[in-house]
Amino acid sequence: MNEWTDFLVASSGASAALLGLLFVALAINLKKILSVPLLPGRAFAAMLLPATMLVVSLCALVPGLNPNTLGWVTFLPGVLDWIFGMKGYWASFKYFRSNKKKLAIPFYYFFLRFSLVQLGTLPYLVAGILFWTNNSSAPYWLVPAFLFSILTALYDTWVLLIEINR
Repeated sequence: MNEWTDFLVASSGASAALLGLLFVALAINLKKILSVPLLPGRAFAAMLLPATMLVVSLCALVPGLNPNTLGWVTFLPGVLDWIFGMKGYWASFKYFRSNKKKLAIPFYYFFLRFSLVQLGTLPYLVAGILFWTNNSSAPYWLVPAFLFSILTALYDTWVLLIEINR
């Protein structure tokens, strides 16, 4: 993992900065977020992705870390991210279907959310499995995991910071 040090250091810094931005968004709009039933869960799920990115980056930087341990540190948070992301997705989809006449949310919104949840979480699972098997391609799966985690968290931050005030 020595050749991945720069990438992991940059990823840990980016994820920590994004977590800070999310905390600011939550603090600024806390009353509005709590007033919409779906947003507290979405805020939690949005924070999990950069938190997972931070944990995986920092653990991968530990010298001599056993690949099996790194597999668990990558796989388990990925599973949690997927579960909470899908829980939030299904809750918003059901809420939309029951309030279809009151809400003007286009269908592509749900496709985008579903895609971001999958693209931001499933590469962690693949990377975790590949770390367990000592496969040399395992770190390469962290690249899409981290990139889509950032994109998903930025999208959710935008909603929690800007869109909520429209």
